[in-house]
This record gives sequence, C-alpha cells and structure tokens, in this order.
Amino acid sequence: TVYVSEKDGLTALVDKDGDEVTDEYRKIATWPFGGNYHEFAFGLLYEKGHFYVSTGIAMVPGGATQDPQNVPNRGSTLKINKKTGKVSYVAGGLRTPNGLGRGPDGSIFATDN
Repeated sequence: TVYVSEKDGLTALVDKDGDEVTDEYRKIATWPFGGNYHEFAFGLLYEKGHFYVSTGIAMVPGGATQDPQNVPNRGSTLKINKKTGKVSYVAGGLRTPNGLGRGPDGSIFATDN
C-alpha cells in the first residue's frame, strides 16, 4: 500500500493482487479544502500509527494571501490517525509550509516560506 497526500486528504493506493497496479483508492482522511489552486498539501511523514502533513492557504494570482480564506484551518500541520482517519491540528498560522521533516532527535519540523 502506498499513501498519498492530496490537497483535500490522505489516500491509500492498494494493490490487492500483487501486480503492482492500484486496485483500490481508499480515502483515509479528509481536511478542509476550498478549491483554490494554491491550497497544496506538503510532506507526508509517518510515526507510530500517525501521518503528518502540512496544508497551504489560498492565494490570489500574483502571490498575495486571499482574504478571507475559503475554508478554516488551512495553513496548518495535521496529525492523522492511520486506523481511524481522525485529523488533529498540531500547528497553525502557516502560509505555505512546504517543508516537513525530522530533526536529529526525531522531532518533527514544519518550515514555511
């Protein structure tokens, strides 16, 4: 199974028969998405039964922040339970958090541009 973060959620691509072709697209979790071209999801880390991903906010052409935003809670780092799909917000107030990684001690870091 391969896990893919998308603008609006987390999807599992399941190969049921071992032929290396996806047989099932299983939505694990969804989060707010307003349809804006710039509302990307960045990074995908996994640790102890949870995925971590960051979401970007809506922008207007030219790069300015859209105000108001289409939906709440964009510009956040999310924690997703692999079994239940429950989404928790662990950080907010981000613009375009296009880096997600681990420090030398295993801490998770989100960077923002």
